[in-house]
Amino acid sequence: MTTIVCTLETMASDSMASDEVQKTSVAKIFRVGEKLVGTAGCYSSCVAFVNWLKQGCDPEVKPDMEGVYAMVLDSSGISIHDECVTSFPLNNKFAAVGSGSQAALAAMHCGKTPREAVKIAAKIDPSTGGRIVVKSLSR
Repeated sequence: MTTIVCTLETMASDSMASDEVQKTSVAKIFRVGEKLVGTAGCYSSCVAFVNWLKQGCDPEVKPDMEGVYAMVLDSSGISIHDECVTSFPLNNKFAAVGSGSQAALAAMHCGKTPREAVKIAAKIDPSTGGRIVVKSLSR
């Protein structure tokens, strides 16, 4: 899957995507207006979710989110979108989603930055790898 980590200011992710044949590098953090959106799961479904957000979140045309989790960071904080496209605001100073999220959260609890947390998750989670990308909410 992947590892996405964020604080109230910054979001970091790995960039590895793979299937049965190959590994490649893809974007997993997207800027949608004043928000950062990090996605984990089936890449085509992740992109469909981001496009749905960009087009205004039409409740009649929800994207297929099976196996997809998204983390949204904006000025009000961090929220998680689950398979039902439901948004859950968090009251946390940091959060993580994806297959390496437990390792990343442990690293964050030990005072690591989001970049460092993704790097540590990549040592443990075989579905996390590639270049680490970090984006700031303030650009």
